[in-house]
Amino acid sequence: MLNGIAPHPALFRRWRTREPREIVDRHTNRKLNETLTHTNVIIDMEVNRKNAAVALRLTLIAGLAVILSGCVTFRDAKESLSQLTVRKRSQLGQKSDPDDFDAMGERSGSRLIARDFQPKNFMATMRVIAALDDDQAAAQKVFDEGRALYDEAADLHAANQADRAAPLFQRAANRFREAAAHLPNSAMEEDALFMQGEAYFFADEYVMANRAYEGLISKFSGTSYLDQSEARRFSIAQYWLKTSETKPSTNTINLANKMLPTTNLAGEARRILHRIRLDDPTGKLSDDATMALGSAFFRAGRYQEAADAFDDLRKSYPGSPHQFNAHMFELKALLETYAGPDYDGAPLEKADKLLQAMVRLFPNEVEQQKEYLASEGSRVRNMLADRDYKVGQFYESKGENRAAGIYYAAVADRFKDTNIADDAQGRIAAVAEKEPFPEQQAGWFTDLFPEPKSTRPLIPSGSQGKVYR
Repeated sequence: MLNGIAPHPALFRRWRTREPREIVDRHTNRKLNETLTHTNVIIDMEVNRKNAAVALRLTLIAGLAVILSGCVTFRDAKESLSQLTVRKRSQLGQKSDPDDFDAMGERSGSRLIARDFQPKNFMATMRVIAALDDDQAAAQKVFDEGRALYDEAADLHAANQADRAAPLFQRAANRFREAAAHLPNSAMEEDALFMQGEAYFFADEYVMANRAYEGLISKFSGTSYLDQSEARRFSIAQYWLKTSETKPSTNTINLANKMLPTTNLAGEARRILHRIRLDDPTGKLSDDATMALGSAFFRAGRYQEAADAFDDLRKSYPGSPHQFNAHMFELKALLETYAGPDYDGAPLEKADKLLQAMVRLFPNEVEQQKEYLASEGSRVRNMLADRDYKVGQFYESKGENRAAGIYYAAVADRFKDTNIADDAQGRIAAVAEKEPFPEQQAGWFTDLFPEPKSTRPLIPSGSQGKVYR
């Protein structure tokens, strides 16, 4: 009986004749199916929830990208989106990924920025992301379209119709972007990147233009367009520096002016100048960029970086017409970095050597700046003398009169042309009358230890038994 109910005999016989494993397996399979069904429902609910969350995040990112219209970079965003293409773009011949967090570092020419998601650029950006690699026909087609638009815009620009030309330049630039994406690592991409930069430049889209030029130089370092690209970048950097200094309000977040980066206007300008001198160290503008960089740092009050830039100009470009100015401004920057006698005296020593070099190398220019340089030279000499004099005072206060006398004597001998030399001469006589060393404290303790005896040399050398110590 089962629970007090007798089953039908036939059913009882069939049930009793089944193997125990068969009964267990049927029960287990039923339970397993029920569990799997329940689990699938839970998984489907979880997947739907995650998909909704991802969609929400993407919507928020796209909205933020449209709002922000500047030089904010998405770190390697194109790599994450390139899965939409048939195959990943070949990286042969390309440099390692640049560091977007290096303030003066290289930027990837293929990076996506917020302006790529503006309405006028959005569709072109999507086509670039989904572009098929090695599509010669598609590349040539969009390149020809871009060239036609560019020529039409150039004619309008030459006729002083810049307002009508700008939208055409913008459209041409987007066509060139697509052409470069369709045929990477080719002569077509090189031409397209340069034409993209030119079109953006004349459309006054300087952030986009600089990205195109920087991408061109990064991928094709020996390009025939190098000089013209660097000239464009130099003019962009100069314009941004001038704007940041004449209009301080532009150093805040920029969301309206297409000519300027979103943030860090002066910093981005300095970065371009720094990259010019690194990307083309023997180019026509390398010394000009270095001089402009040092001057920009100097005006920003970053004197150590300014001194480093001027020092690099002096040593790397000996034939530059900026040589005298580099010496002059490095001297000023070094004096600004000196923090006083309690700190490192290297800036003063270097400034003193610079003054001597200027007198020797630029006699005519020094004659024109004679009054200023004489004043600065006297100032440097007095600060150097004061520095050594204070060291002598320190030793004298500790009772180390012999060491103090050495420093006073050095000041009196080396800096005879300063007023401090007379004071040092007086202190020499004063410390000579005192004990050369301070009184030994806890003498009873030091007397417990024997005086060290000189040891005989282990290996005599020479015919007369001389040794080398």
